[in-house]
Amino acid sequence: LRTAPDLRRARSRDGRTTMAEALQPPDSEMPRRKLSFSDSDGLSTSTSAAPERMQAFVRLRPLSGKEARATIATTETDCTISLNKPSAQGYGTIEEHSFSFDGVFGPDASQPEVYEAVMRPQVQALLEGRDTLTFAYGITNAGKTYTVQGGAAPEQRGVLPRALCSIFGALDALRAGGEAAAGSRLDPSCSYKVAASFLEIYGAEAHDLLAPAEKAGSWWQGIRGRGPVPLRIKEGGGKVSVDGLKEAVWADLAEALAAVEYGWANRQSASNGVNDVSSRSHAVLSIKLLVTPAGESKPKVTRLTVVDLAGAEKQKLTQSSGERLNEANAINKDLMVLGHCLRDLRWNQSHPKGTQRVPPYRNSRITMLFRDFLSGSGQTVVIAALNPRAIDAQSTLETLRFASVAQQIKTKPAPAPAKEAPAK
Repeated sequence: LRTAPDLRRARSRDGRTTMAEALQPPDSEMPRRKLSFSDSDGLSTSTSAAPERMQAFVRLRPLSGKEARATIATTETDCTISLNKPSAQGYGTIEEHSFSFDGVFGPDASQPEVYEAVMRPQVQALLEGRDTLTFAYGITNAGKTYTVQGGAAPEQRGVLPRALCSIFGALDALRAGGEAAAGSRLDPSCSYKVAASFLEIYGAEAHDLLAPAEKAGSWWQGIRGRGPVPLRIKEGGGKVSVDGLKEAVWADLAEALAAVEYGWANRQSASNGVNDVSSRSHAVLSIKLLVTPAGESKPKVTRLTVVDLAGAEKQKLTQSSGERLNEANAINKDLMVLGHCLRDLRWNQSHPKGTQRVPPYRNSRITMLFRDFLSGSGQTVVIAALNPRAIDAQSTLETLRFASVAQQIKTKPAPAPAKEAPAK
């Protein structure tokens, strides 16, 4: 297995197409309101060039125990997988599939390496006034949640807590008037505030992960003693919004990290036969940077959205049944619809004079939330997490193909005309 952390941009060439004690943010800091996932109140402060397409990175998790390894070879940007296929005569034949991505991380890649290449540019885009989306995709037990959230030790922090450190670090430097503020391109004459919402998509329902426990319903009371109140995702006026989703205003890094950990503890997880702590829902954290220019009373807003998608599952491997099987079917459906949307977008862009396809965004709650980003309203990055077990080789190939399609989608990341944020 050949790996290297240095990342260079390349096009796809695939021919075939712990948990800390739960903290409850006060209601006064988390007003219940209808939050829009389609409004782009972009700031006109962008100074660096944005990618013209989605970016895709691949990360292989380390093998554990006596797991047999699939035949996967990697370089800084390339990933090749070889599959043993039975022939008509019953003899095995080797099929080799090669891909190129913006970066490939091997099993020894560190959390800081992944953050610097994948997430720091997204944070910089937020500070410069561009909306961004970063989402982790892959099969169950491939390391998506570890890449996004990471572990408890500082060196194990994932891209999400590291992004929060960078955001608040830039704001603290600005307020202190240090040299770091100049590098972040923030305007000392403006006032800045960070707000966020955190939800999960479980089956066909959306749940607020920051909702205080005492306000939860009894839907899954038998599991945790409390349960989330389902929220309504709806469309109107060309926008997608979530009724009743709380938005927390975070004063500093410590408050932000505590809130994220609280939300993560509320996310639904269970053993699925392959992973002892398997995510049973998609987690969506939307961080808003509210900027109020001098002499104005209402802020302008940009967003950094980080998503940890639940992993695809094959029943013959997990041996799921009952509730776990129902969850797996819902997860697989969401991921299938997401892939369908990407393929339709690629088709439309490759055939501008042909009959345009309509991506089925409404067929899944997660694609409804992704719609504007996938359509080009923002800077989008996918992290494809791979489980290099030999038994998962076919699923690994499917994940690589998904990422290959994603990075062929052209985007239009320039910010929209500035709009005022809704008054609280």
